[in-house]
Amino acid sequence: MARYINLLFYIIGITICWWGLAVNSGMSKGGRIGIAVGLIIIGLLPGFLYKNELIDDYKHPRMFLFSYICMSFALYFAWNSITLFFTTMFLHTALTLMYLDKKLISFQNVLSDLSILILFFYEIATHNVTLDQFKFLIVFLEINGVSFVARQIIDTIEYERLKSKEQERSLDDMLRVVEIKVDDARNAAKSKSDFLSNMSHEIRTPINAVLGMNEMITRESHDPQISEYSRNIASSGNMLLALINDILDLSKIESGKVAIIRVEYQLSTVVNDLMNMIKERAEKKNLGLKLKLNPQIPNYLYGDEVRIRQIILNLLTNACKYTDEGTITLNVDFANRSNKSQIDLIMSVKDTGRGIKKQDINKLFNSFQRLEESRNKNIEGTGLGLSIVGGYVKLMHGKIDVISEYNKGSEFIVTLPQKVMRRDEIGDFDFKFNKNIPSNEKSKYKPSFHAPKARILAVDDNKMNLIVVKNLLKATSIKIDMAGGGQECIDMIKNNIYDIVLLDQMMPEMDGTEALNIIRNEHLCDSTPIIVLTANALSGAKDSFIKQGFDDYLSKPIVPLELENMLKHWLPKGLIEE
Repeated sequence: MARYINLLFYIIGITICWWGLAVNSGMSKGGRIGIAVGLIIIGLLPGFLYKNELIDDYKHPRMFLFSYICMSFALYFAWNSITLFFTTMFLHTALTLMYLDKKLISFQNVLSDLSILILFFYEIATHNVTLDQFKFLIVFLEINGVSFVARQIIDTIEYERLKSKEQERSLDDMLRVVEIKVDDARNAAKSKSDFLSNMSHEIRTPINAVLGMNEMITRESHDPQISEYSRNIASSGNMLLALINDILDLSKIESGKVAIIRVEYQLSTVVNDLMNMIKERAEKKNLGLKLKLNPQIPNYLYGDEVRIRQIILNLLTNACKYTDEGTITLNVDFANRSNKSQIDLIMSVKDTGRGIKKQDINKLFNSFQRLEESRNKNIEGTGLGLSIVGGYVKLMHGKIDVISEYNKGSEFIVTLPQKVMRRDEIGDFDFKFNKNIPSNEKSKYKPSFHAPKARILAVDDNKMNLIVVKNLLKATSIKIDMAGGGQECIDMIKNNIYDIVLLDQMMPEMDGTEALNIIRNEHLCDSTPIIVLTANALSGAKDSFIKQGFDDYLSKPIVPLELENMLKHWLPKGLIEE
């Protein structure tokens, strides 16, 4: 903007000078033209010095000040006007302010003072005095005062500008640090997720074979001793699987990827199942198992039934682990809230076990931390159970309290807000133990359906996994073809018609997703459900596979009943024989 004002000033100044010379001077026409040309050259001199371009960015502002002084004298000599002279010099200050250059203001001030002195002595020498000593002093002070104010303005503007730049620089530095930290956190999270995914796959794959083949032993063996061996294998395998699930659950909670899924449920069913799940473990240690339940609790509630089961089962399991003799008691009570459609469900697990020192209670919910390692070294587990419990309780907007006396026992009290669907009271509830059913009858397997006309394709690079699938479905009479890789799967689909495809994800050369894309893009079996069979049980895995185009998701190790239910859901109804 300053360069255009400079240009405008020169044009106006030259016009006024030329006009003044024409009116007030006895010079010839050629002399006046010469002076006008000289003024133009002086006025535009800085532009010529830089790039010889009139409106280019000015790189030599001090040269313009010198040009202003020359223009001031030209105006004075043309019109003999002290007013025009001072107007021009005061304009210097306004224009130098636009450059915001303190050194420029000082340079302008020196030139202005010098020009006033020259004019003052010139008038005394020519006896044409328009600027006496008093006026000279006033003008001198005015110009220096204006220059001083201009310097203060520039100082203030520069300070604010510098402060703003420092703040911007500081903010930029902070943002860069934050970006680096975020990138590091993302990379760490990705590395952790990749590690857990690989660990899940590598461990779940052999567990799938162990538990699957053991299931066949359980189904087909009639020897009591072998059945006992089989139950021990299943117990150890499920313990290992529970450990992996605990690690994955903790990872889900820490990454904030746990979804609270609320459904309507019956509290009586949940309590009955929990008591039955812990009964056998308590009996093995000769522990008493009691249930105290407020009969007025509403039976039909709305909440995350799965997480509630997991929370209380973890607490009951811990109570069994750390109680050597005595009793474990599950207390179930409630408290009404101001909102009549909601209650606080209060469930506590009380034991007569080893207890916890007061100073250790705050450490209970830390991940991978076990208290009194030397004392509890024979207790199985990793210390993740309570950390998972604390995470789930927090996600459900509840709270957990701990009351414990060392060497006498502990009580864990969980309070969870729940919505009441119906006010039907649970009543005098007595949980039903499966006491009178012989162990061989309980474990006797019966297929949930038959489908002798159905034909499915199982795809897995691990031959043992294919054998497991085939044996688990043997009793259903389904015809099962097997493929050892993605390309073999595609070739078999081209030559046969299948009702369902069970497709493993992690395979060499061509993984499940690549095989799926080829099958779908080439329209090899558009109407056939393709179910991904994977050891990836991380949070969000199912949603990810569904988005990739799979119709459903089944994780390893395969739970026989889940496999049957899934096939029963996707097989054409006409092929299923109940």
